[in-house]
Amino acid sequence: KAYDTLSTELIGHSDMGLEEAVECFPYAHIDDFPQSNTKEFQVFHGAMSHLDKYMEIVRANRGEVIGSSARTRAVKHLAAAMETLMIFQRSNRENMSKLQLFLVGYILERITNLAIELERGSGEL
Repeated sequence: KAYDTLSTELIGHSDMGLEEAVECFPYAHIDDFPQSNTKEFQVFHGAMSHLDKYMEIVRANRGEVIGSSARTRAVKHLAAAMETLMIFQRSNRENMSKLQLFLVGYILERITNLAIELERGSGEL
């Protein structure tokens, strides 16, 4: 019951950041899905690895006008994170909790918004 209440409250937490959503995901299933050392775990963490690489580019260019090379790498990592996370979502829908389903959808939405901003070509990441 407490888990369901907490899940409902987190789903209603509309100002959650991308990093917060990613950090919540592993704790959002009462039976610890996905288990370490499983294919599902590797796929999810593969997507998060691309997101980490995107964040490295952002940190390296914080507040600066970036070149096309950095922008291209950032877009590539966001696209790979999105594609991998969508595969994870489709393949594991039945195994995820409601909160995990929400978090994956939220993460995908935030990644999509970041990709749109990059494609618009604003000077900063």
